[in-house]
Amino acid sequence: MLKKIDTKIVVLRRLVELDASNNLISILPREFPYMPALTQLNLSSNKLADLNPQIFEGNISNTLYKIDLSNNEVSWIWGDRGMSAS
Repeated sequence: MLKKIDTKIVVLRRLVELDASNNLISILPREFPYMPALTQLNLSSNKLADLNPQIFEGNISNTLYKIDLSNNEVSWIWGDRGMSAS
């Protein structure tokens, strides 16, 4: 089981879909926003608690249209108008 996503993943510039579900991931790498082709991200059933809003900025903000964060420990979701309780 993965405890983190390696920062080297950003070299996969053509990666379209990432399924890292059912692991022990508790934090996402800072480099995550620089994946220009990523459209779908499945992080369900991990240990994510806090999501830095910068994770969804950069190249990823133009391409990502589906994200699954179900069955995590997320208590706040950042949106266009700030954050709200989930």
